[in-house]
This record gives sequence, C-alpha cells and structure tokens, in this order.
Amino acid sequence: MKLKTIGYLALISLLFLSNVLKNYNSGLRAEIFGYQDIKKLSIEEAKELVDIFLNNPDEQNFNIIKSHIFPILEDNKRKDSAWMEWVSQLLHYCLDRDEAYWIMEHEIFTGNLYMSLFAKKLIYVSDGRLASVLFTLFGRLTRINPKLFLTVFKEDAGSVEVELAVRKPIFFTGTELYEKYERLELMKRIEALRSITDPELKKIKDYCISVLEWELR
Repeated sequence: MKLKTIGYLALISLLFLSNVLKNYNSGLRAEIFGYQDIKKLSIEEAKELVDIFLNNPDEQNFNIIKSHIFPILEDNKRKDSAWMEWVSQLLHYCLDRDEAYWIMEHEIFTGNLYMSLFAKKLIYVSDGRLASVLFTLFGRLTRINPKLFLTVFKEDAGSVEVELAVRKPIFFTGTELYEKYERLELMKRIEALRSITDPELKKIKDYCISVLEWELR
C-alpha cells in the first residue's frame, strides 16, 4: 500500500514538473525571440518555434508563431530565392516529417483552432504536393468538424483556397474508391455543413455548400 502511495505521489510530482518546464520553456522562447528582427529569423530558429508549438499548441505559443513566422510567410512580394528556400524548408519540416504531420492532423481533427489557423497559413505559401496534403486535410475536416472548418475560413468566402479545400477528394481521382465513394463523401460534407446554425458563419457555409452542390451536378 505504501509503495502504491509513493508511486502515485511520484507520478503527480513528475506531471507537475513537466507542466512547469513546459510553461517555462514557452515563456523563455517568447523572451528569447521577442527582441529579434523577424525578417532575420533563421530557418533553424523558426523550426525551434514550430517544435515548441507542436509540443504545446496553445494560444500563447500560437501568438509567438503568428508574430515571428507569419510576417515572413506574408512577405511574398520578395519571391527571391532566399525567401523561397526558407519557406520550402519550413513546409517540408511541418508536412514531410511523419511525427509533425501526425501531431498537426490530430490537433486539427480534435478541434484545435490554433493548429488549424497555422495549417491554413501554410496553404497560402504551398503548391503542388504539399498544397494537396493541406487541402486534403481540410477537406476531411469539413465533415469531421464543420464548425471549425467554417470558423477557420470565415473571412475567405469566394476564395480559390476555400473552394479547393471544401471539395478536395479523399481518394485519388479515377480510382475505384473514388468512383464508388466520392459522391457520397461530398453529400456527407453538405449534410455536416448544414448542421451548423451559427449566423456568423452563414456566409461561408452557404458558399461552401454551393461549391459542393455544383461539384455534384
């Protein structure tokens, strides 16, 4: 009995220490990067911030990502080789590592708004295969958590990105699975979207439904 009690107390102590260290590291990281010129944030520093966010995707760590990484992603007027290489490395770091992608997928599908907003931002600097990965992720989210999908894209009704995300097939076009299930999948997405009654999301909801209905014609 005493051994069980000691073991329980040890577990509680470890959990407490883990939370303390997590909060300390997050705060320390914010302090370290708080004074740096965001335009000169190295890719290695950006990866460190991403790792911290993936480990603890809360509002505080998202705001660090938003204030330090987002401005660089939005600096697409440059379009020079250095910017493109920086963005490419960040995208591969987030989407091509299984562990990182699984964390993103899990957090998004379980309703994490901050991870969803991060993934959305990556869409706008992605193309080709990596863009397809993100569109597929959000396409699935349409049915799994329609309210989160609509909340994330609330201000983007009419955009190409929303259209591609909401109708992105989960099966490869032309395959037997695609022919058999894709139409049903789109119908289920419409059903899920129609279940959302929040008036603030009506505009984006109606747009998404119209895109899907057109796809089913």
